[in-house]
Amino acid sequence: MPQSDETEAYEGAYLISPLVENLPFDILAAIFRKTLESHNDDFDERESTFGHKAILPIAHAMSHVSRSWRMAALSAGFLWCEIEVNSQTIHDHLSVCLTRAGGSQLDVAIHCPEVGDLDQKNVEAVFARVQKWRTCKIFMVTESLAQPIAMRLCGANAPHLRYLSLELLRSENLSRANVNTPILDGKVGAPLLSFMRLRGYAFRYFVPPSLAVSTLHLELTTFCVLFNFSAFKSFVENFPMLQHLSLWGDMLGEPDKLWPFPPMKDGIPGTLIDLPKLRSLRLYSHSGSIYSGLLQVLNAPDLTTLNLRGMAMHDLNPLARICPHRYTSVKSILLTDIDFPIHNAYETLRTVFPCLGKLGVLGQDYQVPVLLNFLSGKFTDGWLPWEDLHTLTISLDVQKCELLQETMKVRQKREHPVRQLYVVSVQEAVDDYMENEWELEEPAFDVLYGFDEIWPPGRTVEDFDNWLFL
Repeated sequence: MPQSDETEAYEGAYLISPLVENLPFDILAAIFRKTLESHNDDFDERESTFGHKAILPIAHAMSHVSRSWRMAALSAGFLWCEIEVNSQTIHDHLSVCLTRAGGSQLDVAIHCPEVGDLDQKNVEAVFARVQKWRTCKIFMVTESLAQPIAMRLCGANAPHLRYLSLELLRSENLSRANVNTPILDGKVGAPLLSFMRLRGYAFRYFVPPSLAVSTLHLELTTFCVLFNFSAFKSFVENFPMLQHLSLWGDMLGEPDKLWPFPPMKDGIPGTLIDLPKLRSLRLYSHSGSIYSGLLQVLNAPDLTTLNLRGMAMHDLNPLARICPHRYTSVKSILLTDIDFPIHNAYETLRTVFPCLGKLGVLGQDYQVPVLLNFLSGKFTDGWLPWEDLHTLTISLDVQKCELLQETMKVRQKREHPVRQLYVVSVQEAVDDYMENEWELEEPAFDVLYGFDEIWPPGRTVEDFDNWLFL
């Protein structure tokens, strides 16, 4: 016999002890909240398809255990605050979730791979509650004038919004000329917005200033209509609280007129981009121009952490013009998939960033001997570069392990030892070598089969969209 909805809702009741069954609503709500937090920590969104969650939402699971649990779950608005709109979203189901969320702040995700994929009633229902948004993630291949999504944010009032991720790969004859009011004006519409990720064409529809943004991603911009230098300078300087900046792609147009090289005085250019609170910076560029281009015109006295991906040796050459004392605040650099075939590249890097305490070099294992020989002083007449280097992260194969140990011995003997070593390798032989043939008590070492950078430094929550620099 088919079961009724009522029976299905409570069929698990016999599994619950009377003590748990009769807990007060506030105790059950506290249990639900802890369960939800644990569930979110354990769930890896990358295992789902196109951002669609592959398992039963925790709210539905909690509301189908027993009658008392159902009543408690339906009254716990925070269980229903994760709102996802995609091509599979049923309007009645969405309406129920929005109603059950009540006055709780909402975490909204909108996924639209193709124009016309979304039921506009669903989009309208979610945007009607923009004042309750806490986080918002929007992915669109194309923003359509006929069925706009991102442009619905124009002039919106989202007083609780703290996190915005907007990815737009193509636009349908859209430009700022179509946007009469800035998307989520950071001074009025989203005063608490602290994290912003703009990918593809999305940056064209956000007009700063934004007074609270501390983390900014401008990414996947290479094939878009880009900034000129003055526009880029104006854009990033209008985030007065900016501490963490991630740039993936070429920011400026006109390849032969990219970053200005103004007259230098004492190694400092006359035109600077002032980011006085910036602490960490990530850079990747198809053309390679952004590395030396931005670093030559950046004034960031508090910058401590750099991540440079895809840099080639010739990208470093213009950096030699920088005053050696310009970036003494930088203590940590991560280099990924670089092309530094000879030691001169590391010498330039040491000149520009003389005070490193942490260095990571990942990818291009065949170039590892150049780095290790440089660190042991073989190219510097015996003196050791980066005397304060205490942490080294390096990817290598088993053939380089002996050279790595020799380098660590040299630095230890010269009283400038590396204290912590992370070896990244998929070869079990590397693990075996470190366990059985490593002779040094210091540095302490860990063998890692992969390396996921925590960025920004100190981040405590998972960011599943932070994959471009991995």
